[in-house]
Amino acid sequence: MEAYFISKRVFAEHVYDLCNRPGYYQSTWQLFSKEEPGKGIHGHFMDRSGRVIVIRILFNEGYPENPPIVMTTPPIRDVCFDNQGVLQFASRKGLFVWKKYKRYSNPLVYLADELANKYNAI
Repeated sequence: MEAYFISKRVFAEHVYDLCNRPGYYQSTWQLFSKEEPGKGIHGHFMDRSGRVIVIRILFNEGYPENPPIVMTTPPIRDVCFDNQGVLQFASRKGLFVWKKYKRYSNPLVYLADELANKYNAI
């Protein structure tokens, strides 16, 4: 049980850091709850077909060893996402993509960079 709370605390710290970084992160990502940053964040983006989508990054037990849950509403058509709009952290050249991110001091920053490079923040 203690591991769960440590994982949740680390996620909350990373989320809070991401939302308070100078630059585009402040306007792109918003906390679900300032009182409880461990719930996650959301941002509004435009997909390639011009639709406005909401991307949510949610806590996943075992974070940062396990990736967060990333969901889009409405679901987007992209090989990285399933039919419900949930990001599937695929492998690239046999390496699980999250494995690369989790080594960083705040892996959410790198995930946010990748999402922002793929979709236009609005």
